[in-house]
Order: sequence, then C-alpha cells, then structure tokens
Amino acid sequence: MKYNQKSLIDITSNFILLPFCNGEPESKVEFISPNKATSLSFTAKITSGKAQYYHPIQVSQFKGQTLKLKIGSENKIKLSELHIAQQEDLPLQIFEKHRPLLHLTAPWGWMDFPFAFSYSNQHYQLHFLNNLHHTDQQHAHWTTVLSKNLMQWQMATNNSEYHHLHNKNVDYIVIDKLNTSNLGKQTTFAFYKYPHKNHKLYLAYKLDTDGNFTQFDNNPIVTSKNGQELSSPKVFYHVQTQNWVMLITMGHSIAIYNSANLLEWQETSVFKYPYTIPSDHWHSPDLFPLQYGSQTKWILMHSTNAQKSKFKAFTLYQVGDFDGSVFKADEDNEVKILDFGRDCYAGTTNSNHPKGKTLWIAWMNNLQYAHKTPTTTFQNAMTLPRILELTKVQKQFIVASFPIKETKQHRVEKQSYPSRLLDKTTTIKSMLENNNGAFEIVLDFDIIDVSTKSFTLTLSNSENEEISYTYHFKKDKIYMNRNRSGQIDFDSKFTSKKIKGPLYEIKKYKTRLIVDKCSTELFINKGKVTMTNLIFPTEPYNQLTLSVEEGSVDISKFNIYQLDL
Repeated sequence: MKYNQKSLIDITSNFILLPFCNGEPESKVEFISPNKATSLSFTAKITSGKAQYYHPIQVSQFKGQTLKLKIGSENKIKLSELHIAQQEDLPLQIFEKHRPLLHLTAPWGWMDFPFAFSYSNQHYQLHFLNNLHHTDQQHAHWTTVLSKNLMQWQMATNNSEYHHLHNKNVDYIVIDKLNTSNLGKQTTFAFYKYPHKNHKLYLAYKLDTDGNFTQFDNNPIVTSKNGQELSSPKVFYHVQTQNWVMLITMGHSIAIYNSANLLEWQETSVFKYPYTIPSDHWHSPDLFPLQYGSQTKWILMHSTNAQKSKFKAFTLYQVGDFDGSVFKADEDNEVKILDFGRDCYAGTTNSNHPKGKTLWIAWMNNLQYAHKTPTTTFQNAMTLPRILELTKVQKQFIVASFPIKETKQHRVEKQSYPSRLLDKTTTIKSMLENNNGAFEIVLDFDIIDVSTKSFTLTLSNSENEEISYTYHFKKDKIYMNRNRSGQIDFDSKFTSKKIKGPLYEIKKYKTRLIVDKCSTELFINKGKVTMTNLIFPTEPYNQLTLSVEEGSVDISKFNIYQLDL
C-alpha cells in the first residue's frame, strides 16, 4: 500500500461504525491490541470523504481497551477527517429501496452462491460465502444462516467455528449422521480448496464435541487430471448402495466419486453431453431423485455461465437413471432449462427435508453484471425457496419449480377483480394504496379464441418505467422485457438479450408473478415455466395494464396481494 496511517481509538461500545464508500479503492484495515498482536484485519472501501453508509465492526471483546487503528491505502485517507462512531447495539440493515423484503440477503456486503442446504435440529441451514466488509466477491468468508420456515433467516451463532478456514475456499459441508467414518456421530466434514490450487480438493472435519476443524491427514482427497479446475462438489449418501456420492465439475464435465467413509474417494464415472454446449465453465452440480407416480427418475443438474452460448447463464438438467456410480440420461430426453430468466444461477437442493420434498434455492443474479448492480450496502440475494417436482409436457419429463407454501403467509392485503372476457386493453391505475414494492399477482386465464395472437401484462410507474410479459401464442413463447425497467445503465449486458421461454402449447394458464423490490419471479402452471429477473425501478410499479392482440382471453381469476414480513 502507498500510504500507511495509524491512530488510537478507545473502545467504549460493542460496535465501531466505519465510513464506507463503494467507489473507493480497497484499503487494508487493522485493529491492533495493546499487546501488539493484530486483533482484527480485513480489506474494505473506507473513506474520509462522503460516506455512502457506516459499516459496523464488532469490537465487544476489546471494550475498555485502547486499540491502534492502522489503514493501508493507495489513496491518502485523512485520519483527522475519518468520521468513526461507536454504538452499543448492532445497527439494523440500512434501508435501501432495492433490498428485497422476502428474499434472503446478507445483512452487509457481497453474498455468494449457496453451496449447502440442509435440515437439522428443526432448522434449515444454508451456507454461502459472504464478504461483510464490502460488496466485492474477494475475501468472502463462510457464513451459515438458519431458519424454521425458510422465509425468515438469522445468522448462526456458531459461525466462529469456521473462521480458521477463512483462507480456504470452502465448497461443501456434510454431517456424517451414520458414523460411516468411525470418527463419531454428528461429525461435520468440510470440503475445500486453497486459493490458486483449484485442481485439488481437501477435507477437514469437526467432531461433535470439538469447536475446531481438523485437517485430514491424507489430503488432498481428489486431484484433477491435467490440472483442470475442480468446482462445486456436492456430496450425499446413496442409501441403495450404502455409499457416499460426490459430484464435482471439471471443465465441461461432471465427475462422480464414491466413498464408504467420506475419507477415501474413487472416481466411478464422468458425465459429458454427447454434443458441445459452449460455456465458460460448469458450476453447482446436483443429482437427486424425483417421483412421477410410481416411477423414480434421477435429475442431473448444473449451471453454466456462458457469455457466448445460446444457453447464457442457465441451470440445465437431464432426466435419467442412477445406480450409485453412473448416471445415464434417458435416450429421448434432451437438455432442459430449469428457469428461463437471466438471474437464477448456481442453485442447490435440500438434502433431508422432513417431509421428503425436494427444496431448491439459487443465487439471484448473473455473473455478467453482478458486480455492477446498483445496490450499496448489500450485493445479491437468493431466490425464493422452491419445491421441485417431476411432471410431463408434450410427453416429455420436465422439472417444475414453484414457491413454497410459506410465501402465501406473507400476503397482507388483497385486491380482487371479477372474471371477464378480455378483448381489449384495460388498465388498473393504482394496484395498491400503499405499495411497498413487494406484491404478488395471481392471474388465471384460458385461450378460447383460436385467433388470439398474444396477451401482455405490463407493470409501470409514474417515471415511465415498465416491465412486460407477453404470451405469444402463435410463436408458443413467453417474452419478458425489462429494457425500460428503471436503472439499466450499469451494464449493457443487462438489457442486451431477449428473455424468453416456451409455452408448451398450453391453452389454460395459471400465473403467479411475485415482485419483491428488485426481483421478479414468474411461475406458470405450477412452475412448468419459470422466469427470474432482476429489476431496479426508481419507484415501485403500481399501474397494471392487460392487453390482447387479436382475439380474446377468458380471465377466471385475478387477484393482487400486498406482501410484507
């Protein structure tokens, strides 16, 4: 760092509030205790100019002491003009007009992909990397959140257990409830990589009575061939063969490993498509069974982040069979897309739902512009938790995804409209009296006139900002347009591509559209078609327009709900 400055601070409260500005370069911040040991160290975009917000740093363990504050920076920060405050209680999340109400966000900073999702001790657990100190991806640490209902989350109190793994890229965790490792029941295993050593996978474990992780003696447990990058391991127990199964992506393939004890792993097969799907890399592999009547099929899923591919950044899957070692796709089953929006990536399934359902949650952004989206104190969110079910359209298996039932518990106000035959444009100028930016539209309609070309739902506000969904029946497609949705100039890729999905020649439509500040999630016919897209309007959309091009549609149900915590 070009500049290194020091100052003394008397700690009188539990939290220090540091002035942050996301436009500043990174600085190295250290709080040094009286014995001259570095007590806290992190990088942050600190400023002595105008602060965008004040970020809390917990210093309760140093209350009554004098700490030395050391800042290393490329630009000169005037310590005499650095406005530092102290506060006894943790500040609430700073209000931002684009922070969702119902979707999981990190209290502060960058939220990365979810990498493990489980149920234990009557709580759902979700793990991801979080950079508490600014909205960049670098220097993110392992974070665990807990929930009883999948809608309201809180930070786990034991996150300190993972801090000594902070210099490692933790990719997955699993609990050995069957004690297959002979290390003790409830032993937790962490699968991780070292930065700049992405071709090797390592293992650490924590005994039930031990608060610290121990590195496995025989690391690494997996080394890729030809130095290929290993990415996103997923581990689960396969009951039929009484073996652990691990999936891990290597370039444009998924390697499958088996282990009897979580400690020793052998590669059993490698899955590749018989044709090329251009992409930068594959990410977040998953493999799980779904029932269709009395039939059990296995779903192999992964995400692609492709800048030049027709698939863009989608979650792809194939339906087939799995014997514990090899996945074989159905001969007549092509590669499918789970969500046709631009902002649904790197999802993971819940491994042990108490009622046997398959839950899924994903990262709600796109790596093409995630670092530029116009938020201040937080960056990124998760999708609403969804249920995955196997169904059929046009005689082929597809995976449907739709919101968990708990989302309906957040409907606080209802506006109902009568059924009607719509053959012209109609507008509701004010959907909700106090629109907080979070609402749900339920709209059921039939196509009874074969000449009907299209049906469009448009949401708009007084700033002439709008989004629209067009059901184009002649093309058998649905199109989403966000080119005038609000703030769009942060990256040209945000509006550069058409957003479209199939309609599967359906004649009856049951639509749920959930809007939550900066997000839209569309579900058609219980999730047979799903679209997730970000938006950044200046103010909430509160005007709704329905229009028909040629012919008519028969609206049988039309409700608008205000959503809130």
